[in-house]
Amino acid sequence: MHRIILKTLTFSNVLSYGNNENVVNFVDGLTWIKGPNGAGKSTIIEALTFALFNTPYRSIKKAELKNTANKSKLKVELVFTRVDNKSTDEYIINREMNKSGSSTFTIAKNGEIEKKGAGTTQKTFEDEVLGFNKNIFENVISLNTIQTTPFIDMEPKDKRKLLESILTLSIDKFKELNTKKLREVTTRFDSSTSDVRKYSKDTHDLSVIIADMEKEREHDISVLETDLQELITERDNANNELLSVVELMDSITEEGKAKKLELDKFGDLKQEQSELENVRVYIPQLDDKKNALSVETTKLSSLEAKKKEYEGKLAAYGIDVVKNRVTDYNAESKTLLMKVASYSGAIKTYNDQLTHIEEDAKSLHVGVPCPTCGKESTEGDVESLKKEYRKQWKDKKAEIKSAEDEIENINKTLKSITESTENDQQIISEWDALNTEYTEFNNNDFKQCQYKITTLNTDISNIENKINDLNIGSVEDIDTRLSSLNILIKEKDDLVSTLNELRSKLSLVQQDKNNKSTVVSNLDTRIKKLSDTIEEKKNNANDNSLTLTKKKLEEAEQDLETANNKVLKYSDEIEICKYIKSMYDDTGIKKLVLGIFVPNLNKAIAHNFELFGLPFTLEFDDAMNDKFSSKFGLSPVYNGLSQGQKRKLNFAIAMAFRDFVTAIADFDINTLFLDEVLDISTDTEALKDMIVLLRNKVKEIGGIYIITHRGEIFDEYFDNQIEVQHDGRYSSLVMSQLISTKTNY
Repeated sequence: MHRIILKTLTFSNVLSYGNNENVVNFVDGLTWIKGPNGAGKSTIIEALTFALFNTPYRSIKKAELKNTANKSKLKVELVFTRVDNKSTDEYIINREMNKSGSSTFTIAKNGEIEKKGAGTTQKTFEDEVLGFNKNIFENVISLNTIQTTPFIDMEPKDKRKLLESILTLSIDKFKELNTKKLREVTTRFDSSTSDVRKYSKDTHDLSVIIADMEKEREHDISVLETDLQELITERDNANNELLSVVELMDSITEEGKAKKLELDKFGDLKQEQSELENVRVYIPQLDDKKNALSVETTKLSSLEAKKKEYEGKLAAYGIDVVKNRVTDYNAESKTLLMKVASYSGAIKTYNDQLTHIEEDAKSLHVGVPCPTCGKESTEGDVESLKKEYRKQWKDKKAEIKSAEDEIENINKTLKSITESTENDQQIISEWDALNTEYTEFNNNDFKQCQYKITTLNTDISNIENKINDLNIGSVEDIDTRLSSLNILIKEKDDLVSTLNELRSKLSLVQQDKNNKSTVVSNLDTRIKKLSDTIEEKKNNANDNSLTLTKKKLEEAEQDLETANNKVLKYSDEIEICKYIKSMYDDTGIKKLVLGIFVPNLNKAIAHNFELFGLPFTLEFDDAMNDKFSSKFGLSPVYNGLSQGQKRKLNFAIAMAFRDFVTAIADFDINTLFLDEVLDISTDTEALKDMIVLLRNKVKEIGGIYIITHRGEIFDEYFDNQIEVQHDGRYSSLVMSQLISTKTNY
């Protein structure tokens, strides 16, 4: 077991970041990464992914990671510590990339840069230093709702591969090599076996021919005929033995069919055993849930009384009447203000007219020619006109005074309306405060209590239904039935063992049949050749080729020895490959190990569902097929859930999966990134639950970094923040520690 402790990440010219060095110090606590859309928040994860795996985090080409606004290289430096039970080592990883996407990689361990030619590959770095690959990184260390497929939506084979890589069971490559080796060795074995049959037949035939040729010199036809009769008798006996073997094969086959019928009658005992064991867990929970229901029911009665008290106080305000009155006041004020504006405009007009009258009066002089008749004006004419101007001036002043009086009266009325409006607004404010308090009480205390009662009733009903479905009264009943099942399972296993023994026996008998068939065939060949020899002797035929035949026999015996050695060699290799294949099979070591660890994953998921109050159950088998169910009244299938429910469920699974990995994997890391995982389709209450859960995991994980646009709602939960700023051309980072008192929520 080892731990990776990230310390600092330094990068430049990554996506929207320029030549300036941007540094992220990995610190313990809950850190909010904030900034507007497109500013470059996720670039922190991009830089970390490139440093670790030489590849982008999102689905883009590697060359597209580099900022295109300048010619400088993309540079990333990651400093981390690797701790195990033997040593503590500090690593510095440097990667650079030019415009074409060509990159360089250097690694320093405890201050010493790896020498050129040492050749640490990416795979070696992941296997021997990190202990995890990018797939595990995306599902355990950096979670993203858009880039990464939620665990429950993965295909079973992909889930299994992910678990296997965590459990270091990723042996598909070795399986493929072993299968290829088995094919090659089998081909060579078949070829060598064929050679053995051929050379055995050749040596046998040549030996017989030589013996027959030697007998030819010493015996006459009558002796050969006696030999022929003996061969015929031997062949008949071999035929009888062959028939006996065939009958034995038929007997074994029939017995095997009968045993198979017996085996099929047992059905799926393991499934029944699993259901009984599950119910055995539920029974002790029943009394606890009933007691909890009683407590919540009592609590609800008290909350209902408090709710009625709130509703009575709110109704006493008569708020609708008050609000209508304020509306009327506002309308009246608006009308009066318009009148004030009208009178003020009139006053301005009247003042302008007064100015014109005064100017016209001042311009009157004696002796000015009349524009009509040309007669010069007299003092009497001027005085008469001034008298008329005085009258006009007094009339305008009277109109101004009248308008000013109206404005004064309107302002008095407005003041009275304003005072009444302020009084009513105070009433409305008091009602709003009480209504807010009532709404918070109703949505939190009252509805949560109702929800708990509903959930407990559903849980109790489900447990009782499961107990009734299996006709179980107590844990003792289950133990009795499990004991009976174990006996049946033992009987079934014994039948399986018997069937395997019959198959093995049948294989041996089949080989015996093949051998006896070969004996009969060889005897037929010898009979034919001896018959031909006798016929030749009868016809005085003679072919003295004994020396040549003996030479051929020596060559055939050498070839047979070589072929037999090859058969032995390839037979051993085949058995080894078959053993390895059985161990690599899904029903072999993988099934054994996954069968141990997958229940732990199911328990982690169930625990998180309970923390979130999620009314669902989800279990995986060792093939990573999932079984989903929900409480009564909710969607019975995962795809029928709302996006908000899916978001909350997937978050619970993701955190459970990380807990599961932490418990069983051979590595641990002090960092968790969540890239807008909490934003989409998540209401405020669900978001709060998620952040509270994450806050309580800070001590366990170390540093948790959340990229979200909704952090302002819960900024009191964060210890630190990284603000991403963009000046219109380049992005930059500002890290700060939030000054507040943090507690576990």
